[in-house]
Amino acid sequence: MRIITIRHGQTMWNSEGRWQGHTDIALDDIGLLQGKKVAARLAGAACDIIYSSDLIRAAATAEFIGTFHDAPIIIDAALREMCFGDFEGKVIADVYADMAEYDRRGEPYPGAESPMALFARVSAFLDGAIAKGHENIFIVSHGGTIRAIIGYFLRLPIERLREMPVDNTAIYAFEKRAAGWVMTVENDTRHLL
Repeated sequence: MRIITIRHGQTMWNSEGRWQGHTDIALDDIGLLQGKKVAARLAGAACDIIYSSDLIRAAATAEFIGTFHDAPIIIDAALREMCFGDFEGKVIADVYADMAEYDRRGEPYPGAESPMALFARVSAFLDGAIAKGHENIFIVSHGGTIRAIIGYFLRLPIERLREMPVDNTAIYAFEKRAAGWVMTVENDTRHLL
């Protein structure tokens, strides 16, 4: 079994350095081009099913990828980014100190989802998707969600993955082997060169 994750293309809020979370922001012109490039890059990869977050930036990226594959696209809110509550729409640099204080106290951000809640929802989704038995699965999602996926497969706590890079349209791949799951591709964006 092989699972390939793809982060959505760039949005205006990405370029402005804003927290997006559950806020439904569309791809910008660069993100549309990135979506087409990652789709062409994955055109030759085996794919039985494509799962995507319901947020438009991921769903649009999944649509580009789907044009090269005779595979259903299943939209699922379980693949959304972590909700950042009151910090959504804020410039990351402007609220970093405030967020760090919540992190230091071990508290979720106001109105936000906790990292453990994100991990629980993503883990439940993956348990169900894997149980369906598809050999080649694509998942189009978000940076935080992909970090939760990495934690699931590598058995790492999500807190240790906070700084792990997941660039726009980055590809991560995981393969099931006799000893367990192995990450075979990490933050690959060669298609953007």
